[in-house]
This record gives sequence, structure tokens and C-alpha cells, in this order.
Amino acid sequence: MLDRFLEFSDALRSAGVPVSTSEQTDAITAIRHVDPSHRGSFKAAVAAAMIKSESHRPQFDALFDLYFGTVPSEAPHHQPDDTGRDRNELVRDLVDALFAGDAVALGELAREAVARFGRLQNSPSGDWYSNYQVMRALDLDSIADLLEATLEEADLSPLEERLARDEFARRVAEFRAMALADTRRRVAAQRGPAAVARYAVNPVLEELPFLSATADLTEMRKAIRPLARKLAVRVAMKRRRSTRGTLDIRRTVRHAM
Repeated sequence: MLDRFLEFSDALRSAGVPVSTSEQTDAITAIRHVDPSHRGSFKAAVAAAMIKSESHRPQFDALFDLYFGTVPSEAPHHQPDDTGRDRNELVRDLVDALFAGDAVALGELAREAVARFGRLQNSPSGDWYSNYQVMRALDLDSIADLLEATLEEADLSPLEERLARDEFARRVAEFRAMALADTRRRVAAQRGPAAVARYAVNPVLEELPFLSATADLTEMRKAIRPLARKLAVRVAMKRRRSTRGTLDIRRTVRHAM
């Protein structure tokens, strides 16, 4: 446990979350007073000792899930993932859970979907999973079409339709996050959390090397150039149209000289 905790602290630092030695000590002291099997209390104790800013919370949550949501697996890589039902039945259950807002069922379906469709067949070791492959197999866009058909049949006001769409979109996003988290947990259980943390956790925003973000700078220049030209044209037109107004000090002094 101590080795895993130290690895977790190093991963937080690599993601740009400042963690001092004293905060590590505080966290270790705090978890002595909670039951490690109670994941919520354990996570809250560690977060209270190590997180100083809410902006660091996404990195903490993602890394905590990798380092303490999995344990090293001693099982064979190729375990049977077939639960005996086909894709259409799984999708029907997913639709029912989304319409009902059943978070427990969504979590179970996310784990089953990753087990059924997430394993990369071309992976030599068979221990890599792809969330994209899961989403493509489930085709969540077609599920959204079912919502539209349901709304057309229901007698709802425009406001009620908008609220229903927003709530359904939130549930779909929650399911996507559950599937992504389970995908990462499966890979971390086989490859180790560090192998997933390198690509799955974005660094803290203030730690990003701004000047080396060439793609972002290119997009920023594309957005600024039209605005700069438009501003220059407006200023030039204003100067041409104004026959009186603010005194031009430079022109006046130059003329006087």
C-alpha cells in the first residue's frame, strides 16, 4: 500500500499537482483512521490532505481511480468476456437504463460493454482496451434518435423537451465516462497505473508550456488575424470620417515646427 501511495504521489506531481512531503505524511496519517475498503472515505481523506485547489481535482480523481481502483491482476490475459447475450439485448438494456436514469445499471452495463467490445484484437498481449471501439459497437447516436422519436410522440412543451434532451445528454455523458474509466482500469490492472497515466491524465492547465503549444498558437493566430483587420479598418474609417474632434498632437507639433 505504501509503495502504491508513493507512486500515486509521483504521478500527481508529474501531472502538475503540487504535493509536498508534509502533505504526503498528512495523507498517510489520515488514512490510518479510515477503512481502506470503504473507497469513498479513503478517497476523501487522501484528497483533504493532498488537494489544495479545486482546479487540481480532475487530475486527482483520474489518478486515484487508476492507482486505487485497480489491483495487479494475476489472472490470465485472455478471459472469456461473453455473457451469453448479444449486442442488441445489451443495447436494449442500455436504452432502458438511460431512460430510467438508473446509475447502478449504467455502471454494470458500462463494465459489460467494455468486456464484450473493448478488447483490442490486434494487441499482441491482449490486455489493451479501446473506449472508441466500445462506443462504436454500441452506436450511441442511434440511441439518441430513439429519444427524438419518443419526444415526438409525447405531448411536451418546448421547455420540457429541452429539459428532457439535456437530462438524456447528461446520462449519456455519464455512461461514456463510466466506460472510459473501466477501460483505463482494465489496462492499468494488467500494465500498471503508470502506463495509463502517461496518456490518460491531462496536466494541470497552469502547468502547460504555453509557448510550445504550436497547434494552439496557430489556431489563436487564425482567430486573431480577422479581428485585427476588422479593427484596423474601423479605426481607419473613423479617422477619415472625422473632421473635428480629438487634437492630433503629433501632426500639430510637426506643422508648427
